[in-house]
Amino acid sequence: MKKYKILFIGNSYTYYNEMPETIFAGIAEDAGYNFTVRSLTKGGWDLVRSGSADDELGALVDMELKGTKYD
Repeated sequence: MKKYKILFIGNSYTYYNEMPETIFAGIAEDAGYNFTVRSLTKGGWDLVRSGSADDELGALVDMELKGTKYD
């Protein structure tokens, strides 16, 4: 069975509601998927900053995407 690599990028709505680790993981496991989940989240973060290498966390996103192949 293929093991999927999933990256969540988001803000506090993603982090505080535990979407990657609880909601998504529960749905994916119930559907029979094998996966690992990684999250890069921060309160108040927006899509522009997450895509900017000039932003500290945006640079982490850039490095993560260059270093790991995600599905």
